[in-house]
Amino acid sequence: MRTGALRLLVALAATLVLAAPAARAQGTLSALETDVDVILATTRPSVVTVVNVRDLDAHKPGAAARVGSGVAVSENEILTTASVVEGARQIWVRTSNRLQLRAVLVGADPIANIALLRIPGVELPPLRFATSRPVRVGDWVIAVGTARDVHDRSAHSLGTVLFRHRDPRLPLWQLSNAVYPGLGGAAVVSARGELVGLLQGELDPASDGAGAADGAAANASFMLGADDLRNEYLQLRRDGRVRYGWLGVTTRAVSVASESEAGATVPLGVEVLEVAANGPAARAGLRRRDLIVAFEGVPVEDPMQLARWVTASPPGSAVRMVWVRDDLRRDGRPVLAESPAAVPQWATSVPVAAVVPGGAPSGTRIADLERRIERMNRELQRLRSSSADGR
Repeated sequence: MRTGALRLLVALAATLVLAAPAARAQGTLSALETDVDVILATTRPSVVTVVNVRDLDAHKPGAAARVGSGVAVSENEILTTASVVEGARQIWVRTSNRLQLRAVLVGADPIANIALLRIPGVELPPLRFATSRPVRVGDWVIAVGTARDVHDRSAHSLGTVLFRHRDPRLPLWQLSNAVYPGLGGAAVVSARGELVGLLQGELDPASDGAGAADGAAANASFMLGADDLRNEYLQLRRDGRVRYGWLGVTTRAVSVASESEAGATVPLGVEVLEVAANGPAARAGLRRRDLIVAFEGVPVEDPMQLARWVTASPPGSAVRMVWVRDDLRRDGRPVLAESPAAVPQWATSVPVAAVVPGGAPSGTRIADLERRIERMNRELQRLRSSSADGR
């Protein structure tokens, strides 16, 4: 009996030792689930569904051509993406308690893909911008928005911050969060429940509303961080538009054949084709046939990239540029002027709609975003490879 009792005690002790880590793990998961539920409960009242009505005839196909998300940043102001409200004749907002309200477009920035809406006569619980500390790689974040289906149900996606793309203007953060149709313009909140960014989840302007209910999640998601988002919000709130920088050049891409990959090319920079008389570029000494190779310390690969960086720079700012003339390096700091166009021609190919002051994003801008995503993915793969080699 003594031997049997001893064996039973040993078996019970072993069971308890093995069960302890599992119990701790389950407790951690339960605590995480509770924390997420608390964050969602406080965030969802600030998150809305944004419905873009492109044709006032509701019986026409594609009349409500886009459904996205938005987040209240004041009692009657909502931030969403410019691509969600592109080409809208009317904009409606549906709150978490199912109120449907008409929204007014205050302004939109197709370069940063941000739009500000206002709903007169209502009081929404605003979500505050993150102030405790800047977002960091490895932070847990939750995207809270609308899953586009027949019910436009509320949805969220839990993930982490992967890295910040090296971009001199309006850099995007890449996230591990899955993005479903309708999450464009969703709030990205931290573990503290603060707004750390706006999800840039609507990159395809041709996607229609109800037809994408079964759409698969995107493998990569990106957000515009709180600091850049706050600056955009303040400009749109104050002026109804964002004032863009202007350099005063037209350019074309220059590349050479790759020595390591057959059929591939390697970008060298952009060649200056024309210089506006007495413009910022001319005053800085740029001439026709100069090859611009760097902007704010980042290599220039194509004209669209340079145009976006210049456009997203504040008028009056001095930007660091490097160009080559007769095989000699030249450095300069052109002081940018304000763009004479409300929206630069390269950023829009459609007439300015009355409902969208300053124009709307186009396929050209979307193609530029897609190129940025490709570069981000290449950079992420490089970082992962470097990390693996270092182990």
